Amino acid sequence: MKLLLLFGAMLIILGCQSQHAHDDKPSGYFSARDPRLVCTGRFLDLENGKQFAWSGSRIDVRFSGTSCDLLLRCLPGVEHLPFLPLVDYYLLIVDGQESVITIGADTEFVRVDSLASGEHQLTLFKRTEALVAEGIFSGVILDPDAALLPPSKLPARNIEFIGNSITCGYGNEGESASCPFSPETENAWLTYSHLAAQSLDARYVSVCYSGKGVFQNYDKTRTETMPDLWSRYSPSLENTWDYSWIPEVVVINLGTNDFAHRVPDRKSFIEAYLDLIKRVRASYPGASIVCLTGSMMSGKRLITIQAYLDEAVKAANMPRLYRFDLSTQGALGYGCSSHPNVAQHQKNAAELSVFLEEIWP
Repeated sequence: MKLLLLFGAMLIILGCQSQHAHDDKPSGYFSARDPRLVCTGRFLDLENGKQFAWSGSRIDVRFSGTSCDLLLRCLPGVEHLPFLPLVDYYLLIVDGQESVITIGADTEFVRVDSLASGEHQLTLFKRTEALVAEGIFSGVILDPDAALLPPSKLPARNIEFIGNSITCGYGNEGESASCPFSPETENAWLTYSHLAAQSLDARYVSVCYSGKGVFQNYDKTRTETMPDLWSRYSPSLENTWDYSWIPEVVVINLGTNDFAHRVPDRKSFIEAYLDLIKRVRASYPGASIVCLTGSMMSGKRLITIQAYLDEAVKAANMPRLYRFDLSTQGALGYGCSSHPNVAQHQKNAAELSVFLEEIWP
């Protein structure tokens, strides 16, 4: 067991301990299936907990007592290289105090200790995308005389984003365009999508993956595109998402990877994009759908994808289907691998928030 961070009156510990301590379900144990534990995102019920993968997957716990153990394990993402350490990054918020924690292959729990007696609100938010790592949440352990409390009132609005590396926050905390991808510099909390959701006071779900396109991925493959992954609980699972969480607005930000090497075939791209629009509408009949251009495109390719998206939206001929263009990056600097940095995400979030407020159902 190791000490990760200490500030104020809160102690955070990560590690592992003798297996029987948690397997015996001690006093104060609450299963991940307990409805008072709010899991926002795509969480698949398993015998030993709930598996999750996507950026922004979130767990909220309201409790009384002086400590809380979050039973959490880390799993390799589908593209994890076995010679690299398995480490995932989360934002932990306890009573408004934020810290970044890492979860590794040998982690079994996250303990928040040394709290004052009384009620507390805890949020765990996955900063990284599914290719970095996935997770299993098995529940919480509280003090024997503590209580798991009903959740705080949830926002009335729901919003879902479907995207690529921009929506994931690839390199947004990087210092320049020259730094490579790393989990440390990817922060979904500070993406245009999550910031816009916060501005709108909406619950946030993101289904995004770096390098994925609508018709063709960055690596030029045409399988496992984002429309393929969108139907799943996780990229590593074939289980089909049940679409039980209903957003009022769905925002699609795809196409940057399709155009990464050359302009894709017009007919093929538009057909693939139109098919995704139709699937989203079939899954969420009452939702408004917004088709974005991302902040990484400019010049002739930006003009071309704008025309393609306009044509797809016209062909769909649906109510509550919209187009919006995020402003292009550059003036505010860059994150890693020439991705938008936090300042650019903040600018795009402000733009998008105004538009979404105007068209919200």
